Amino acid sequence: MKYRSVQLGVIAISIASISILLLTMFFFYKVQQRENDNISRITNEQRNTMVDNILELKIIQEQTPVFDNSAWDELQDAMADKDMEWIDVNIGYMAIQYHAASVALFDTDNKLFYDNITDGNDGVDFYSELRLPAMFRDRYRNIFYSVKNDRLFAYYIYKIVSADDILTRQEDETGYIMLIKDYSDSLVNEFSRSLGSVKMHIALSQSLLEQAALDNQDNYFYHVALKNQYGNPVAYLYFTADNEVETMFHKLLRVMFAIFGLVLLMLVSFVMYTQLKIVAPLHKITEAFYSGDVGKIGRLMNNKSEFGVLSNNIDKFFKQKYLAEQMHKEMVDRNKELTDQQDIINSLKHQLAAHEDTIETLSRHIADTNREKELKGAQLAINDKMLDEQMQNIIDLGEEIDTLKASLKYNEKLLRDSNLIITNNQNYAIRLRNVLQVAVTPTRHVMKDFFIFEQPKDRIGGDFSFAMKIDKWVIAGVGDCNLQGISGAMLSAIDIYLLRDILQMRRISELRPDLVLNDLNQKIQATMGEELDTDIDRDGLHISLFIYDTETLNGFFAGSKRTMVLMRRGEVSEYFGDNLSVGKVHDEKKFNCVNIQLYPDDIVYMYSDGCTDVEGGPYCKKLLAVNFKKEIAKRQSMPLADQKMSFKLFFEEWIGDLIQTDDITLFGFRI
Repeated sequence: MKYRSVQLGVIAISIASISILLLTMFFFYKVQQRENDNISRITNEQRNTMVDNILELKIIQEQTPVFDNSAWDELQDAMADKDMEWIDVNIGYMAIQYHAASVALFDTDNKLFYDNITDGNDGVDFYSELRLPAMFRDRYRNIFYSVKNDRLFAYYIYKIVSADDILTRQEDETGYIMLIKDYSDSLVNEFSRSLGSVKMHIALSQSLLEQAALDNQDNYFYHVALKNQYGNPVAYLYFTADNEVETMFHKLLRVMFAIFGLVLLMLVSFVMYTQLKIVAPLHKITEAFYSGDVGKIGRLMNNKSEFGVLSNNIDKFFKQKYLAEQMHKEMVDRNKELTDQQDIINSLKHQLAAHEDTIETLSRHIADTNREKELKGAQLAINDKMLDEQMQNIIDLGEEIDTLKASLKYNEKLLRDSNLIITNNQNYAIRLRNVLQVAVTPTRHVMKDFFIFEQPKDRIGGDFSFAMKIDKWVIAGVGDCNLQGISGAMLSAIDIYLLRDILQMRRISELRPDLVLNDLNQKIQATMGEELDTDIDRDGLHISLFIYDTETLNGFFAGSKRTMVLMRRGEVSEYFGDNLSVGKVHDEKKFNCVNIQLYPDDIVYMYSDGCTDVEGGPYCKKLLAVNFKKEIAKRQSMPLADQKMSFKLFFEEWIGDLIQTDDITLFGFRI
């Protein structure tokens, strides 16, 4: 309101002063915070360097038990002579001297020769699932970590060679020695003493590490991942320290806020004094002037200050205003009488004009009514004629409908007979292929973990999958006969029979996929003759064939226009077959073979071209091989049984409302 202008001015000045003070403090806070961040960053970098150096020294110290042992030749002789008394004394001394949880000896066949487990670790299984020869390759030592019974252990494994060759490790090993140390509270305290103000802790999971980082977000925090024999993190060492700079900075902030509170109290006192001595009298005078109530400023009239003089002048003003208002009221009453008389005359004029308008409107309405009657009569005559024509058309349409109904019943009978014949043919083809595929259907006897996802374009298709086990060899494959429906099912049945016959007839030493495909090519040509040579690729077989040794994990792959995908620890590898169709290879061409070294938990995927050529997605285009491999990589951590359902949902969503254009078959199994 206008009469509050002085009060608002005082408040505005106060707010401006407080704002300037706040901005000054905020600028000072940001400057101090930046300096604090710089000091913390430099301090943390120095601490990180110190932690890394101490960790490196600790690893070198923990390798000392093996490098300082001068009895390597005696150890080899003791293992050869099975001198358990010598081994027990020396291995026991090593376990006590280096605070080991266990010291064990293994022969070159990965068999446990001797182990010495210290007190408190008898119930811990240290050696299960360890394949020592596969862990070394070209190295002479291997260091990794493992969590057993919610405790963290460090494994130090070395090849046993002669004492003269202890550094180069060129000689063939005669066994392995394993030293295991417990990362217990005593070791944590040992590291903490070496690090000074920095404390070391152990987190046995990613979630515990994240919680520790959250608890120390304002302090120093640094962590190191500890990996298992497969290179995956199993635990974390993390280091913490209080942030002294941050603590000092917060103390300084408290002093700043105390000064700010004192200044704010002074400003509030000034505002209250101004409100009581200046703003309040001005507010009363202004309110009395606008409302006309002079009684509100009665006390101010006796005041000898400027507010008293102003109040007396306002009282005189309102008295003169009252006399002027009385004179104005008399003039208004006289003007009102003249105005009433003029209104009566104007009202009579408006009534006469209204009567004339009414008469003219009635005349126009009568003329319009007559014209409408004439138009309606002509329209009725036209409608009667159109109605007669429509009735005749309805009669003609009824006769045509009866004729179409009779023709439709005859066509329905023909369609039912045709569908019955097609259904019988499909059922026969399904039974024939199922009988032949029973012997090559994957089972738990052949593979420990696998899934097969099949989605033919029609009720039956030309894709097939198979798996067999012959002695120590596992044979797996996915075939695509290029034809669909009944013809594709019949061709796939023939191919399954020929392929199984070839695998059963071959000797164990000749179980290579390229040799099998060459034989299958000759068998198909001999069986089919020359009648199917008119189309180079239509009736040929595209197949991926993989054979591996369950003992050595040595695998072989060959393919006919098909590829195989291998997933190992999150990395995707793809192996390509030859650009040849089985049954169509002439001119002395042969299939080639790829040798692959497998490892436990590798996952192999084989699939037909329907998986990559299926059309759909937001742009109704083919999925393509590069995108299909990305979908495989997304599901690497899922169990294979869940992967089958996940791929089923993916292809349904990808195809959407489109029509499936090819058979889809996906075969995945774990080594």
